[in-house]
Amino acid sequence: MFLSLFMQFSIIAARYGTPMPGGDIACAPEPGMAGLAGDAPRGNRQGEPCNIRAMQNTNVLAGLVRAWARVLALCLICCGVAPALAQSVTRATGQQLYLPVYSHILHGEVDKAGKPARMLVSVLVSVRNTDPTHAIRLTSAQYYDTDGKRIKEYVTAPRSIAPMGTYELYVPTSDDSGGSGANFLIAWKADAGVNAPVVEALHVNLPVGRSIVFITTARVIQAD
Repeated sequence: MFLSLFMQFSIIAARYGTPMPGGDIACAPEPGMAGLAGDAPRGNRQGEPCNIRAMQNTNVLAGLVRAWARVLALCLICCGVAPALAQSVTRATGQQLYLPVYSHILHGEVDKAGKPARMLVSVLVSVRNTDPTHAIRLTSAQYYDTDGKRIKEYVTAPRSIAPMGTYELYVPTSDDSGGSGANFLIAWKADAGVNAPVVEALHVNLPVGRSIVFITTARVIQAD
């Protein structure tokens, strides 16, 4: 609400409170008053007569708008509105997650065969329990290749992850079976509604003289 009001007042201030270059506010001549020399305020560049009272009212309105804009901006800072605008915490008793991963990345120019260069990377998958009081169970972590073929089940039995704990899966650099379009299908369960875990994959290759490091994040495709 404060943010919306602040934006509206800012627009009004910009429209009505911004002086013309040189410090003067341009105004249209008042009907029937164009011939009165005393009606032309000092500094009107166009030489057009103006209604002085209308200009004063406009300046007062602009000043009020700018003052309100400053007050609202201060409220935004002091009252901590920004945290309230953040995404709410997701609670669930289970989810199925899609995690994109890469066993290699394609880069550079293509060769004579029309294929780009390929760089192998290792993959460290972390399933982080963000709930401070409840454990969760990792029930499945199926690894699929670029063509959608299941390669391996990394969790053959449910694994309990303690509150604020992390369970890790690792795909070594030498395992390029997944390809550049590989992915994990990860499932977890809990006995009660808990904070949803954060699931990420850290990709790394550290050759001499340069380094490649990036992260991908899982997305929910089904929730209990």
